[in-house]
Amino acid sequence: MATKEKWPKVFHSWHQYKDNVAVYFGDDKDALLVWDGDSLNVTGALEITGDVQITGDLDLTTSEDISVMQGYYIYLDGTGGGEYVVSDTANDLTLNATNNIYLAVGGTDEILVTNSDVTLYTNDFALSAGDIAVAEGYVIYLDGLDGAEYLVSDVSGYLTAKATTGIYLAIGTTDEVTITNSAVTMASSNLTLDAGRISVAQGYAVYLDGQGGDEYLVSDASGEAMLTADTEVNLAIDETDVLTIAAASATFAQKIVQDDTTDSSSTSTGSIQTDGGLGVAKAIYAGTNIYLASGAIMDFNSDVTLTHSSNTLTLAGGNLAVAADDFITGAPTKLLITDKSSTVYLSTAEAGVITVSTDNITMYLPAASNNSGLRYIIKQTASHSTGTKVDGSGSETIDGSTQLLCAAQYDMLDVICDGSNWHIIGKMGTWA
Repeated sequence: MATKEKWPKVFHSWHQYKDNVAVYFGDDKDALLVWDGDSLNVTGALEITGDVQITGDLDLTTSEDISVMQGYYIYLDGTGGGEYVVSDTANDLTLNATNNIYLAVGGTDEILVTNSDVTLYTNDFALSAGDIAVAEGYVIYLDGLDGAEYLVSDVSGYLTAKATTGIYLAIGTTDEVTITNSAVTMASSNLTLDAGRISVAQGYAVYLDGQGGDEYLVSDASGEAMLTADTEVNLAIDETDVLTIAAASATFAQKIVQDDTTDSSSTSTGSIQTDGGLGVAKAIYAGTNIYLASGAIMDFNSDVTLTHSSNTLTLAGGNLAVAADDFITGAPTKLLITDKSSTVYLSTAEAGVITVSTDNITMYLPAASNNSGLRYIIKQTASHSTGTKVDGSGSETIDGSTQLLCAAQYDMLDVICDGSNWHIIGKMGTWA
């Protein structure tokens, strides 16, 4: 029969209750203790002041909580041990161990915490929000504790990603950048800079065709930059080649504009200088002067030349043609004067005045073919005995005569060629 106690009772000796016998508390029996032979079952809230030591398991079969006052410990290795859980500061929780703290799932250790490291085992560390903070100088190892692959910030403002052989930067499990101790290699992606610069130490190359290739950028000497290729270098605008540089030539697809206004007075001055020749397929327009050094020759298709020497321009191999109704104006035209002292075949370059300083010699005129307009003024200056003879080439005539002879000193004969024969356009004295 159940017994109800109305007053507090103090037991001075132990009381024994059989298995499954309930000890009720409260007027409404709203709390009870029952021993089922294996464990003590508590129904209702249990508030204990002081220490509680449990040598077996503590099971909560209802939705009740275990509540420990702040600053009090839940020891996991016996009262006063080194392994415990405590909240000694509002809103803070401390899980303490003498050596290591293991966090396990399903009986398998997943996280190991020591006084120097936190080690993740087989699981990933996923953060859906918040940050991971590591003090400066401390390392996040990626290959096990004290391994060679890690992240660290050992100097303020700097981050080091360290590996023994190579560092791979990947997107979607695909390597995009490979960093070794000798090169940085881009895979299939482009390198885009929205701001800042790319800096490469002097003597190191930016390869454009893979590590160690033949196409690269380099500055191997202070103040110099070199763009090199195995075959040719193309400079393009909007994917259209503008300049193609090969071993033997540089070809511009567009015009060359030189803004420098330096004038030229020699082969080593001016805005554009070259040690070789200059080949131009189209017209050349000079805004001021074209300067030719003394002895320079203007060669027209290798058959007509214009040569400068000693204040004289010599036209050879052709004629100077003036269009109809046009004239050569300016200072009086000077005729070439050539003296002859022996019989000679006159050359086309000697067209002009021929003075004959020896008597009894012959001046042979050039063949008339291709020499239309060629003119000679022949004057004997020597004392007369026999006279100067002027003779056409072969059967070519001078006003119908194959040859003419002057009769006195200072006689003059002025003849011009029509391409077939010669004609007298002026004379002094008697020529017969």
